[in-house]
Amino acid sequence: MFDFQHAALGGTFDHFHSGHKRILDYAFHTAQYVTIGIVGEAPIAVKLFSNMHESFHIRKDAVTSYIRQNEWEKKSTITKLTDIYGPAADDSTFDVIVVTRETAPNAEKINKKRLQNNLKPLSIVTVPLMKGADNNVIRSTRIREGVINRDGDPYFSLFTKTKQLILPPRLRTLLRKPLGQIIEGEERFTSFIAQKAVKIIKRHKPTLLIAVGDIVSQSFIKVGCIPDVCIKDYRSRRKELSYKSLIKENHILNPPGSVRQEAVKEMKKAIDLSITSKIPQTVVIKGEEDLLALPAIMLAPLGSIVVYGQWDFGIVIVQITENMKQKVAGIVRQFES
Repeated sequence: MFDFQHAALGGTFDHFHSGHKRILDYAFHTAQYVTIGIVGEAPIAVKLFSNMHESFHIRKDAVTSYIRQNEWEKKSTITKLTDIYGPAADDSTFDVIVVTRETAPNAEKINKKRLQNNLKPLSIVTVPLMKGADNNVIRSTRIREGVINRDGDPYFSLFTKTKQLILPPRLRTLLRKPLGQIIEGEERFTSFIAQKAVKIIKRHKPTLLIAVGDIVSQSFIKVGCIPDVCIKDYRSRRKELSYKSLIKENHILNPPGSVRQEAVKEMKKAIDLSITSKIPQTVVIKGEEDLLALPAIMLAPLGSIVVYGQWDFGIVIVQITENMKQKVAGIVRQFES
């Protein structure tokens, strides 16, 4: 029934996704017994957005849960890896290792170590990498970047199916409810409110800070906290504002009551540039930026914070998590094209 007796399989399994499920499926359909090595904390510290890596226990729990769903508990063992070898280098019961083309070099190193230990080399089964809806490989890095969900669906695609999304009247009441933590205060005390918000934000050490709205952006800058990305339109409650920006600006059209594809593209470019260049970016909207907090949340890396102003409440602080992205995606899907 099985080609092999005992398979070795290793990985980080961060933000457990469809690609991880595929390689586990291959392993359990290849060998009668599977030992799964999960990378510990230290080796992953240098990866991109390492501050958003899940702990070993969370990653182990995700793998364990999938094993239970498939009733594979009696034919598997999970172990913690402190190097690329794990038990596969010196355990004679292993006869196969399951890898992807990216981890195949590690299999070769393990086989060299086995030969040094007078053990037979392992057969190598290579599993094709799984691609998402955008035809790119599903990776934990892309999930931490906030680009895709765990099934490989890109968040940006929600805004590319039509040139412009229109807010339907039935959603107006829903969007009046703040999406995150509220720092209450009147608009005339914006600097004081911003100082309170900044104290909270600094405790979270966000991956990125994105400010949507003129008053919020300027109040943060005045108290010495320059957002990585500012989205504004030089207007407040439809009145013109006059001030000089200290940050490089990119101008784009976005009509009131809408989310325009070109505006979202410009926002995405600004977010990407802020990450790669470490230089603050500003997108200036010709029209209205009120609804652009939604794509900001969708495009931001995990662990980021999006702040926006809501004149009848104060400043709203939104922490970017996978659940928050899913919530906002559900709202965006209800927009009209």
